[in-house]
Amino acid sequence: MVHLSFNQSVMQIRGAITIILSTTLASLAFSQFSDYPVIETYDFQRELNFNDESRKVKFHDNGNTKREYIKQNDSIWMRTDYYPNGNPKIAAEVREFIRIDTLMEYDEEGNGRIAIQSSVVEILFGYYTEYYNTARIDPSLSIKCQGQNSDEIKIGKWLEFDRQRNKTEINFNKNGIPTGNYREYYYDRSSKDYKVKVSGQYGPVKYRATGFDYETYQEIPIEKTRSEKVGTWTYYNIKGDKVGKVSYKWRKIGRR
Repeated sequence: MVHLSFNQSVMQIRGAITIILSTTLASLAFSQFSDYPVIETYDFQRELNFNDESRKVKFHDNGNTKREYIKQNDSIWMRTDYYPNGNPKIAAEVREFIRIDTLMEYDEEGNGRIAIQSSVVEILFGYYTEYYNTARIDPSLSIKCQGQNSDEIKIGKWLEFDRQRNKTEINFNKNGIPTGNYREYYYDRSSKDYKVKVSGQYGPVKYRATGFDYETYQEIPIEKTRSEKVGTWTYYNIKGDKVGKVSYKWRKIGRR
């Protein structure tokens, strides 16, 4: 019996009368990345079949702790991952989530049938911090990014730091769309303080696009929304002098 996931099935049976759509609920959480800018997408390795066994402490080959869980309440766990040298890698709150996948199974004669699989996985829900692998007495000085998640969706204010400690602040609404104030900062090592580099904001902009109707197998016009730079964006040098200004209109645009 050959098992094909949704994406593989679509590529091979697109000309068939019926296309089986995946009901992978978890995939909806990542839809935010299709049309909106994000600071960075992180590779968070998800624990499948999340259970008491998976919550046990895991170790690297050298004996150092690789992953551990601390129970926060009946549904939330704090998961901490470590680099092989013992430095913290990720500290994140996670919760259980039932994932349902619709697959197509084919036998040797090419006969197909629908197969539904379910599994329990962990998803990001709440506090999230990721660290660079640097030896610091104060772990906060090694932070790569920090923010909140709601079922894998970034919400609220997120901070990102490069290795020189320059900082970016971006705000996400409840749907994971960059909205509102956006700031970039220089890190002044002499004063150990931050100075504004870029100041602006993101807002929703509607545009026309082409969708696909799976009932009629026809392309259809649809209206989508993406987040873009809006209003006035101001740029500064490290001395605090204003070096540029660009104005973006709130507008409705056509297809690109």
